[in-house]
Amino acid sequence: MDCGEESNIMAKRVAAKNGNGANLGFEEKLWAAADKLRGHMDATEYKHVVLGLVFRKFISDAFQEHHDTLADDYMQFDKAILKNLASLGFTGKEYP
Repeated sequence: MDCGEESNIMAKRVAAKNGNGANLGFEEKLWAAADKLRGHMDATEYKHVVLGLVFRKFISDAFQEHHDTLADDYMQFDKAILKNLASLGFTGKEYP
């Protein structure tokens, strides 16, 4: 059995496990890409690659969420400062 046949079998198993049997269309491509990435590497070594990629995705999403929160906080703080300055009579035209 070659990698392509294994990929088809695994994709069908995934579709069967999700309960509704729906084939989303990317399972075969995903398994083929994983097989191509793995190459002739042993599964015990490949898990380090996969776990590293999963961790990178997790930390990237967490960083983006934290960045967005900080950006929102900064914008609210910036608006509050401008509002306070305007209430004190500063228009911003005082400085070129």
